[in-house]
Amino acid sequence: MQALLKFSWLIPGAPIFGSVFVAVLLISFNRTINRLTKPISFILGACLAISFIISLLLLFNNVVGEVFSGDLNLVTFNLPLSLYLDALLEKIFSIISLLILVTIICSYYLLERKKGYVRYLLILSGLTGIIFLVLLDGLVSIPLN
Repeated sequence: MQALLKFSWLIPGAPIFGSVFVAVLLISFNRTINRLTKPISFILGACLAISFIISLLLLFNNVVGEVFSGDLNLVTFNLPLSLYLDALLEKIFSIISLLILVTIICSYYLLERKKGYVRYLLILSGLTGIIFLVLLDGLVSIPLN
């Protein structure tokens, strides 16, 4: 089941990539994207569903471990990054993903899809991915020396 741990970066990655993709489309084709609310809802909902399914699979299989460990080398600054996943985080990810997915589905059926609807879904999905990144244990460990 350690092969499943290789795909756990998709838990925060899928909502972030989906929201960045839609944001680029919204900036490029503002009028058209604001009219295409059904495909945008589907894209962002699918990204959150991917995150939910992967977190559930990790939770049910009790997969715990280090997802990523490496260094981010900037011009004059070296930033060590490490992502670690444990059972509590898998439960939190599953619950948050399910709640945001239900919110997107309810928004699709209950809200009027006027100006600002795509932006609302974009912010909801992007913030979910960012929250997942922040919750990952030991995301950024900056040495104080």
